[in-house]
Formats: sequence, structure tokens, C-alpha cells
Amino acid sequence: MSDGIREVAGRARKFFRSGAFLGLDDRRDALAKLEKVLLSRRDDLLAALAEDLGKPGMEAYLSEYYFLLQELRLVRKKMKKWLRRSRVGSPVYFWPCRSWIDREPFGVVLVIAPWNYPFQLSLSPIIAAIAAGNTVVLKPSELAPASERVLCEIIEEVFDQGGAEVVTGGAEVVEALLEEKFDFIFFTGSTRVGRKVAIKAAQSLTPTLMELGGKCPCVVDEGVDLKIAARRVLAGKFFNAGQTCFAPDFVAVKEKVRIDFERACEEVLKEIPWSQEMAAMISSDHLERVKTLCEGEVKTFGDDDDERFFLAPRIILNAGWNHPAMQE
Repeated sequence: MSDGIREVAGRARKFFRSGAFLGLDDRRDALAKLEKVLLSRRDDLLAALAEDLGKPGMEAYLSEYYFLLQELRLVRKKMKKWLRRSRVGSPVYFWPCRSWIDREPFGVVLVIAPWNYPFQLSLSPIIAAIAAGNTVVLKPSELAPASERVLCEIIEEVFDQGGAEVVTGGAEVVEALLEEKFDFIFFTGSTRVGRKVAIKAAQSLTPTLMELGGKCPCVVDEGVDLKIAARRVLAGKFFNAGQTCFAPDFVAVKEKVRIDFERACEEVLKEIPWSQEMAAMISSDHLERVKTLCEGEVKTFGDDDDERFFLAPRIILNAGWNHPAMQE
């Protein structure tokens, strides 16, 4: 395994040193080709998301496919401006010097992507890395195999060998990749794994950019339309079955309107055929783990479907700071 990974990293480094992405036109052409392939593979992409995550068509389209097309078009339009030299001031004791900033690529970028938005969080960092002149090695999540397969096909069709490549596998592959010396690491995932990535990166002083999980509170004050507030909070929470790092996590409500807000949430949840409109959990393990967090005073709306990893919406009332759900 390590020999194969070393070979992939070596090809990426050789491609970078060749200067193939040195010119802006070369980078722009690669991104234009990626857009063309995405346009031709729309149905495959949406089908993979439905297979892996049970994502409804419109949700998958907006959160992944449309997002990537818009990002590609924005980056291609703005990259020349973003990457051009910028003048900056100089300290008086360096007079009469002139100072400026040139933006140069890091080199070979490792992208470790998660399963919750398998296309968006794989291709979005690749778009940025290629636009800046880097080469990329992508490790997608093995928990979304259909998406992983389509990603491999897209990357192979768009990029020359070494320009961008995909390495597949589980945790052992991530560990082997981290033994290689990359020039930049982009990681999206859990805080637990993020710590491991940070420790490995620190050993070689490799710069990193990490998007990790965390708590995302919502505050509902008195004087607002509680029905609208309930709709917005619940829409954010149950989008992608709540498997979004910045989804509303818990709600702090003024005591004066707490009961009314709870009723508003219940009304909203009863209006929607959730089993048809909501994505599923990624796996049976994740489904069971979330079930164990739902302790105490819980209201459930609809029925679970263990076969498709669907968890019916739940509201946990009066959860204190020590509640299991507040520890995640």
C-alpha cells in the first residue's frame, strides 16, 4: 500500500515540477474541462448521492451539483484578479525599497474529504488548489462508495496523471498518506481525526486547513414570528439529515416563549412527509449511534426505517449541558 501511495505522491510532485499548471490559461482550461465533465455527468452524480445518502434530487442538486458549477464559474472568472501581484507598503527604514506580494502555489495538496457532501467537499478544494497552481491527491470517504466511484471517473477523465489523482480506502490509507510529505493538507471531518492530522502535519511543519465539527447554537428571542423561526431552524437542521457541520445543533429559547416555540416546531414537523423529503444517515453504525444520543424527554415525528438508515425527526426537550447529545 505505502509503495502505491508513494508512487501517486511522486507523480503529483513530478507533474508540479514540470510547470504544467504554471500558466493561468492551463489552470483555467483544466477547470473548464472539469465543468464540462460535470455537466455531462449530472445524472450519475445525483444517482450516486441518492444511493449513498438517500438525498432527494433537489437537495442533492442544490447542495452539491449546482454549488460546484457556480464555484467553478466564479473561480475561473476571478482567478486572474485574485492571483495577481499586489503592492504593499514598506517600513520606513527600508526606504527607498518597494514591496509587493506574489501568490505562489504550495506544491502537492492532499485533500481528505468526508462522506456527508462527497462531491462538494472533494471537488471544491480541488478547484481552489488547481486554480492556485497546485497538483492534488484526493482521498474521498469510503463510506460513500457510489460517490467515490463517480469521483474517480471524473478525476481520471479531466486531469492528466499527476495533475490530480484519487487514492481510495479506509483509515489505514489515510495513515499511509500522512506518512508522505505533502506541501499542504486540506481536511474535512471530525475533531478526533483532525487532531491526528494536525499532529502528523506538525512533524513536518506542513500547513493545513481544517473544517471540523462543533456545536452550532440557535437563539430564539421573544418578539419574533415563532412559526417562521421554527421553519428556518428545522430546515437547517434536517437538511442532509442533519449531517452538516454548521447545521443548527441546539436552540436556546427565551423562557417566555419556550412552550409556544416547541408547539411551533411540532406543527412544522407534522406538516411534512419526512420519510419522502429527508435524506438518510450514511450507515447503520451512524444510525445506531445517533439513536443512543436521544435520551430523556424526546418527541418523535414519524417512523424510523432501519433498512434505509432513516431516522425520523426528533426533538429533545430540556437537554442540559451533560446530555449525551450535547457532548457531540
